[in-house]
Amino acid sequence: MRNFISNISIRLILFSLFLANGFLMAQTNWVVNSSEYQYSMTVTAVLSNGNEFSINENDQIGVFDQNGTCVGVSNPSVYFEPLEANLVFMVIYSNSVNNSYNVRAYFEEGGTEVEYLDIVFIANSTQGSIANPYVFHENEIILIEGCTDPDSDNYNPEAINDDGSCFTTVFGCIDQDAPNYDPEANTSDNSCISWKDYSQELELVLTIYENMLDSADILISDLTSTNDSITNLVLILENQETFIEVDFYMDMPQGWSIFGYTCPDYKNVVEAFSEISNNIEIVKDEWGLAYLPAWNFNAFDNLQYGEGYQIKMIQEVTNFQFCPKIIVE
Repeated sequence: MRNFISNISIRLILFSLFLANGFLMAQTNWVVNSSEYQYSMTVTAVLSNGNEFSINENDQIGVFDQNGTCVGVSNPSVYFEPLEANLVFMVIYSNSVNNSYNVRAYFEEGGTEVEYLDIVFIANSTQGSIANPYVFHENEIILIEGCTDPDSDNYNPEAINDDGSCFTTVFGCIDQDAPNYDPEANTSDNSCISWKDYSQELELVLTIYENMLDSADILISDLTSTNDSITNLVLILENQETFIEVDFYMDMPQGWSIFGYTCPDYKNVVEAFSEISNNIEIVKDEWGLAYLPAWNFNAFDNLQYGEGYQIKMIQEVTNFQFCPKIIVE
């Protein structure tokens, strides 16, 4: 009976040693006695493992002084989706205000320890943040900061951390003292004008519309007589069997005058006056819409059969015609 109990005890002891040995092989013995130190530094970091960051809570990162004493240890414990990594929250201790400490990483997969780059200790400071964590790594790498929004003009495809610099270019006048200032613009397109130029443009537009309004009554009264003449012409032509075309010239006196357009086909106003446009100040239709050759401005497109128009000439023009005249033979 005594031998049976003894055999069981030996087996239990061996089994316990086996479990303990297996546990020790899978873990480190890195321990920090914080009460022995005067200063501390907090670190928020990620643990680099080759081309990716650790997401294994059983991996470890240890910090050691020149004597090999552990002064900081932690695990990648909290998953951070933007970096696809577990965050490391660590406190490092020291009796010096500044120091350089060795770093070792332990990876559960494979049970390996790896020497990492040193970390600089600064008393009572903070290294890294959740948005921009410190990186424990073997080789020098840089977490590039920049604009990570692909729709922005300054998108940086190599950036990992967004630094809030993203912007979209909006061209316009960015001078707040200019009359055409665009509050939504962030990039100048050299379109800003002075208040003097702006007032001159307004005066020109105002003059054009005043002339349109002044001539409206004249055009309406003259339109009736012009239509009567055209009606009579049509009646005559309908009662005749043959007619011919002959040149029909008109004189355009200096200043204001009125003319009727009697060509059967409409004609573009710019083309119609192309030969004498340098002598024309303004042409207006029955609605007061204007053609201003000097300003390259045209508010109506065509001269229409049977319509009357008002014109102001800079100087007199003679022997001008839009088209031959139709007469009864």
